[in-house]
Amino acid sequence: MSTDILPFFWELASLDEAERHAATEKLMSALSEGQDSKSDLSSDVQYSVKRLIKGLASDRQAARQGFTEALCALLRNFSQVSVDMVIKSTKEHLQTSSNMKGREESNVLFGQVMCVVAIIRSGRLTCKKVDQAHVEYAAQQLLSCSGRKSYLREVSSTVLADLVSQMPSKMFVKRLLPVLETELQCGWEICTADQLLLVLKVYQHHAVALGNTFFETHWGNADFLSSQNFSHLLDVLLKAGNIHSAKIHSAWIVISNMLLPDSKKFSLFWKTAVDSALLTSTTDRRFFAFQLAEAILPRVSVSLLPVVLSAPLLKCVVKSLASEKKLLHAAAKHLCESLVEIFQQFAEESHSACAEDAGSSGESQLEGLVDVLLDLLWHPSRLLRSVVEQVFRGIVKHLTPAALDVIIAAVAGEDNDPDESEASEDMSNDQDMSDEDSEDDEDMSGDDEDGEDDD
Repeated sequence: MSTDILPFFWELASLDEAERHAATEKLMSALSEGQDSKSDLSSDVQYSVKRLIKGLASDRQAARQGFTEALCALLRNFSQVSVDMVIKSTKEHLQTSSNMKGREESNVLFGQVMCVVAIIRSGRLTCKKVDQAHVEYAAQQLLSCSGRKSYLREVSSTVLADLVSQMPSKMFVKRLLPVLETELQCGWEICTADQLLLVLKVYQHHAVALGNTFFETHWGNADFLSSQNFSHLLDVLLKAGNIHSAKIHSAWIVISNMLLPDSKKFSLFWKTAVDSALLTSTTDRRFFAFQLAEAILPRVSVSLLPVVLSAPLLKCVVKSLASEKKLLHAAAKHLCESLVEIFQQFAEESHSACAEDAGSSGESQLEGLVDVLLDLLWHPSRLLRSVVEQVFRGIVKHLTPAALDVIIAAVAGEDNDPDESEASEDMSNDQDMSDEDSEDDEDMSGDDEDGEDDD
């Protein structure tokens, strides 16, 4: 074995993503140069397979991410490295035992999951000549890890969802559906957010292949995302995650993205799930509302911006920004800071549409964006007004005459009746101060769930 490849394994653990990617490329290049035969594996490749799989259990810096990327690249570049070889090495080097301590066992289980990630991302399980045993191994390994540790449930279901998305429908029905029947047919009463994520991806990519009967039989409606199912979806979603995880469950984002093409249905879901549920609930759920808004805003059309940036959401943001002592102050500040980039991206895309076609929807999109920004301008929050100011400074060169007319009309409306505007602002500030005092009391006392969040 050549010692020249050894430094690459250390570089794979770098916290810098670019350095990890460069190390992977250098390792693949070195292995390719030393691989003369098309059948027999060189000692360097054999060593690399073993070293990469063992490294998946390492919690040193970003070793897991780097070694997963390198193992995936190795499977893509060297057809001589079989999935059987990887599975055999995994069983040899990534097995738990009864005498393992908690952290050691956790690292090994994470390694097992990441090994399956590498196999799936390599494309080996979606090729025409895929071995059914390999598909079953991947699915069962993920389900097993998910069942053993709660913190592995979402990552395992996300990886499985990726496999569901990659597979052609015919292959999915034949290869993967039989393995996932229990997860996909569990029904609303016992469904978890992780199972829901799988069902969503199956519905998104393979609904036609399965036919209406499948979803009608197991989920009560052939249209899985029908508004009639919103209450069921919400019941499942609200059980997922807490503020200690610091991350909203990905099923929320998947559902929101799938509903976006239907603006009416998306608006109803947002009002039902976010405005009336998350934002009126506990601190952790309001935190998730901020995260969901930040994740979905770059994908919505300008016409849906007022739906996402709803009055309940903005009220919660303003109240959270009022003091650094607020539990959600940092989250609200992060959301506001992200709005600058999101709005500027909207403006640039709209301007490009105008430049390509003067009669396009770009002009109306710019006008819609200006309307949203002006609405934000009147909120009693310095940070929100700062967001609007930064965005206008960045997009002023893109504004069309019609968009400028919207601004002039708004400013003129404010100037025409200054007394009324001032009185309205005073009332708004008074009400906001009252609300903030009320929330301070609520944050200090809180219900049981909020009390747990504060610990």
